[in-house]
Order: sequence, then structure tokens, then C-alpha cells
Amino acid sequence: MDANTLKALQGSIAKWEGIVNGTSEDNGSENCPLCLMYNNDISTRIECAGCPVAAAAADFGCGGTSYTDWSDYQHINGYRGFPQRVFDDCSREIAQEELDFLKSLLPENK
Repeated sequence: MDANTLKALQGSIAKWEGIVNGTSEDNGSENCPLCLMYNNDISTRIECAGCPVAAAAADFGCGGTSYTDWSDYQHINGYRGFPQRVFDDCSREIAQEELDFLKSLLPENK
């Protein structure tokens, strides 16, 4: 993993640490350092190419990760659009799962 990707991954981890502890919220790709780095070439349909999340999940747009569960849970509870935040124990648990997944992508965890 190159230094720029590692920095973006660490930023995404920090985002989810804040979401889990209630000091920040999810604005989707707008406040995700990895998305800001890798989810920017929709015209070629090569979305998320090079993103460690997409590589680990073998999908794009965070498909195949806890983020899908997070988004679905927010939606079924009336939180459509952004920002999204922890609002009960289940949403906190899902956010923690996403945080744990991101941390598992750190090179020292391989």
C-alpha cells in the first residue's frame, strides 16, 4: 500500500471512530478520504479502482462491506440521505463493524 492510500485509509478509520463514538457523522463519499481519492472516475465506469476497500470486498462503492448494512439500516429507520449517524445500539454495532473492517486493511494487520 502506498503512502497516499495509507493516509486515506487512516483518515477513513478516523471518520468511523468518530461515528462510533458519536462525535462525527457519515456524509457518504463526501467525507470519506478513500472515496475522495478513488471514487472519482464515474465516466469510465472504473469506480473505486485501487481502493483497498474495493479490493478486499471484490466490489465497488463499499458493496460487500458493513457499509451496505449501515446504509440499509439507516434507510429502514427513516434516515434517508446524509448526514447519517449512530442513533441506537444496532447502528453503533454496524458502525463498529465498518470500523473494524477498515482497521483490518491496515498493512500491519496483514
